[in-house]
Amino acid sequence: MFKLNVFQEAHLAVFGKEAPAFIQSNLSISKANVIRGLHYQIKNSQGKFVSVVSGHAIDVVVDLREWSSTFGLWEAFELDRPSKSVYVPPGFAHGFLSKSDDTHFFYQVTDVYNKEAERGISPFDSDLSIDVWSQHRDRFIVNEKDMLGVSFRDAEKFNAEVAC
Repeated sequence: MFKLNVFQEAHLAVFGKEAPAFIQSNLSISKANVIRGLHYQIKNSQGKFVSVVSGHAIDVVVDLREWSSTFGLWEAFELDRPSKSVYVPPGFAHGFLSKSDDTHFFYQVTDVYNKEAERGISPFDSDLSIDVWSQHRDRFIVNEKDMLGVSFRDAEKFNAEVAC
């Protein structure tokens, strides 16, 4: 048995007086070279606190908030131990690449899953040019739903009518 401190509310103080309230926890297990995402919900937009409990992953987020100075930009984070975590705010698409077999990806979310509001952007969209996984596309394992994701250009975005 071991002790694991992945999340402390105080770590998210930078986002305001109160940390986001997480209402659900999820665990996905992937083998090496699996890409999941880029996922988001246009309604019931979820904030996500993500960690790799075991294994190694490259986590990618894309800003879909049209009013943001970072709109359309992506950033990648290497997650290879539980003490490295990423908070993905509502209004961002999220995905990851598993770099090792038996990668356990743990995430907490701020809103419930809403299948009708779920959206996906192709992880290989040329408008985004996500170079952390686009270089060896033929080696990756991507499920059909994620391969059929739309382009960034065609994706629904967050604006004044669709707030996070």
